[in-house]
Amino acid sequence: MRGPTVGVIVAGASMWRKKVDMLHVGAVLSAPYTGPFFWTLVASCLQPEAARQGLQLTKLLASSASELASAIHALLDLRVGAIVVKPIHGGGDELEPALGRAHAQGVPIITLDSKIAHAAVRATVGSDNFLGMQRATRHALDLLGGRGRVVYFAGDERLSAGGARNLGFREVLAQYPDVELLQVEPLDWVSPVSRIDMSSRCMWRVLDRHDSFDALIAAGDEAAIGGVNALREAMRQKRWQGRWPVIVGFNGLAEALLLVKSGDMSATIAQSPEWLARTALEMAATCSAEASHAWSHRFVDSQLVTRDNVSEYAYRFLDLVPRFIAELGDSQARERQLQAEVISRQRSALTVISAASAALARKQSPEQMVGALYRLLKAEFPHLHCEVTTHPSTPLDATVDPLPGRWIGESDVFHKTWAWRMTGDPVGCRREALRDDAQQWVWDLKPQRRDSSDGDSSADPWSPERASSLFTLAANGRAYGVMEVRGPSERALGSELVQILGAIAHQLSLAFEAAALHEETAHLAAAELRAAQEKLVHAERAEYLANHDPLTGLANRRRFGEVLERTLAEAARYERQFALYFLDLDGFKRINDSLGHEAGDQLLLQVANRLRGVLRRTDTVARLGGDEFVVLVPEVQDEGHAGMVASKLVSAFDAAFNLGDQGVVASTSVGAAVFPLHGNEVAALMRAADTAMYAAKRAGKNRFAFFQV
Repeated sequence: MRGPTVGVIVAGASMWRKKVDMLHVGAVLSAPYTGPFFWTLVASCLQPEAARQGLQLTKLLASSASELASAIHALLDLRVGAIVVKPIHGGGDELEPALGRAHAQGVPIITLDSKIAHAAVRATVGSDNFLGMQRATRHALDLLGGRGRVVYFAGDERLSAGGARNLGFREVLAQYPDVELLQVEPLDWVSPVSRIDMSSRCMWRVLDRHDSFDALIAAGDEAAIGGVNALREAMRQKRWQGRWPVIVGFNGLAEALLLVKSGDMSATIAQSPEWLARTALEMAATCSAEASHAWSHRFVDSQLVTRDNVSEYAYRFLDLVPRFIAELGDSQARERQLQAEVISRQRSALTVISAASAALARKQSPEQMVGALYRLLKAEFPHLHCEVTTHPSTPLDATVDPLPGRWIGESDVFHKTWAWRMTGDPVGCRREALRDDAQQWVWDLKPQRRDSSDGDSSADPWSPERASSLFTLAANGRAYGVMEVRGPSERALGSELVQILGAIAHQLSLAFEAAALHEETAHLAAAELRAAQEKLVHAERAEYLANHDPLTGLANRRRFGEVLERTLAEAARYERQFALYFLDLDGFKRINDSLGHEAGDQLLLQVANRLRGVLRRTDTVARLGGDEFVVLVPEVQDEGHAGMVASKLVSAFDAAFNLGDQGVVASTSVGAAVFPLHGNEVAALMRAADTAMYAAKRAGKNRFAFFQV
């Protein structure tokens, strides 16, 4: 028994349509390379999910409210049983006639992410914005220990998602009486202005009013990213000198995942593309089967992504990209194939040959495409000889842009002029490169080309009374080459055979177009992946520079402070002792002034290497700045043990340092402090070690001293 058809509309760059008979209610979502990449992933998840549920699908794309309305009308013309819609902000008046018609015909509309206020809309599927925002807020406030000053970038109250997130934030905030809500910045989610730029300006307003705060909670990842960008710039301008705040977002965008990995963001709430796809299809089936089904909101659970699990989530996120690319390429090939089959049936009575040539559009390799054509001709028309010549894809008129050069590589099929020769092996053909000027003769054929009556861009051949004919291989305003077919010199090809060959040439044109689209898609996907990898590398490099001294590669003051705090907490918990040492080079200024800054840098590098050499791998050595170093030994038995380590540090300077072509003698003064003997807090221990270091200098330098209580 045949069931209803389900159509899907999503933001995109163009609109295409096909009709497929279905056994049950279903839907599919497809998205192009424009718009948020998350919805592109949802699109790729719906195809396999529909197959799992036994659904057939009809796809349409829309990039504006008017296209969205036209697409709904087109799906209603196909008598679909339900329509799944990714709403486009604005254009409510343009949608009214289409939604009214859907309501009159009893076709339910299921929206993704945002609700449309209309009787035809029977369900909305999206993440639980209320609970997700509660989870994000609670995580941020728990990281603060339940106290501190918070800035909130609020969601747009005009949209249901924004209102739900704001409500979730306020309810959790009310449970933390020691948290002060310092400032609220509402964001406009409908404005064409970038949300990232908008939130950056909001952060500058916050910094104009407040010297510091402890956390930024954003009702969207774009807002969090904009806040991070502004804070980075403020740090560069030294307008922000406090501790980096806790920052949480909502949506799980790719750039936000990178910021979570680098530590600039503490967490984000990520949605699952697979569960959105599954739930949307289930609701489409339910609403189509139950005419009285009242509007409902189906929530899809979201995940708190932190630095602990971001790598796992990001890899699962990126695993969907190949599925999307494959789906996009297959759908384009299927669309071209269907068009080619219709034209072939109109041009030729030979259905078998037309269907065989239509199969060319399913081949991804151009060699396989041309080889299949040659084998077909050899089997069906053994007296014919065929030769295909292709050249770099070029528009037939000035209104069509050529294939961008950045998508063409030296090894690409569409980079050079090729002659495809028939062979007797199973492949059926071989490809030979021609000189660059060989393609000129192809353009000499243009005066003899005219569009076919159905508007397609295939070319009519030369006169069928000739023993050979040439067919321009072109599709959608772009020429890919020519196909030449020759018969015995004493026999003409005949008009019927020329018609059949024209249909085959058209199929081959579509096959080359599919190959070009596949190649273009693969290059775009590779570029996106390279960009993501570069961002990740830059983020990791930025994280390294933020925690290490650029000259010596040692930990810097920030990193050492984190290690010291963690070591102190562990020592207090397990009742251990550890030692902290401050080192200052004796006479470094004299060396720097007399031998130059380059020699001074060489000395600092050699000092760093010697300190590493006398310490264990579990010990930490850092450069605080200038000629000041600090060492942390995480576990010592007693003060005597700490003194032995200090003596090693002083002895490390006994040998002369090689600076260029001369040896330089340098020494150090070391101040030592032991936890908990000389202090049980970070600041107290730092002061104690610093005081002891100056005591060592006063005692004659080139020695160590313990802090005297």
